[in-house]
Amino acid sequence: MKRFLVVFLGVLSLGVAVNAWGLKIGYVDIHQVFDQCPYTEEATETLNREMEERNVKIRTYQKEIEKLKEELKEMPELIEGKIKRQKDIISKKEDELKKFAEESGKRLIQREQELTLEIT
Repeated sequence: MKRFLVVFLGVLSLGVAVNAWGLKIGYVDIHQVFDQCPYTEEATETLNREMEERNVKIRTYQKEIEKLKEELKEMPELIEGKIKRQKDIISKKEDELKKFAEESGKRLIQREQELTLEIT
């Protein structure tokens, strides 16, 4: 309790000393300043455009894979070789989609960092 009282009195006397000198202490909300910066808006718009392009490509991959799976379901079981080839194609497309999603995600993160550095 004594320790608290000593610290409290120290802080109180510091406040009085600062006030006596006429010093003023201010606070800047750096997040608000950063968010209102025009360069931040440009960077955000650029990232949003790049992300939308990425999402369009991902949806295209997904549609292709779904179409191939539907074709596979409709194939008669007598065409064993064609079914295997179709499954291989689907697997390859899924791997391409996964690779594209990972690489483009990394590129977007890197791009965001680059644009952030340009702003600061």
